[in-house]
Amino acid sequence: MTVGERIKIARKEAGLTQDEVAKRIGTTRQAIYKYENGIVTNIPLDRLQLIANGLNCSSAWLMGWTDKQNGQSIDSNKLSDADAKILELFHKVPLDKREVVIQMIEAALKMQL
Repeated sequence: MTVGERIKIARKEAGLTQDEVAKRIGTTRQAIYKYENGIVTNIPLDRLQLIANGLNCSSAWLMGWTDKQNGQSIDSNKLSDADAKILELFHKVPLDKREVVIQMIEAALKMQL
């Protein structure tokens, strides 16, 4: 699988259009199209990291260095269905907003005590 194919998979799994990804990383829809379709194959590493961040996946997965798309080492086969769903949803939260989600969960737990 190519880097472009992985970008397209991650974009679709995130439910984003090429325009939305382009806006997230400060480029054009045409650039994302070219990456996904193998027209541009020598994507600079700094751009690849921006794409990974924008898609909430690991740059190592985009490069094909790991088979773990989100970069996590948790064995999803050992998670309950509810835990797996929470983890799946959490990985869809933009990286810069994840701390807010963690704080919300912690606040909810304190309210139950």
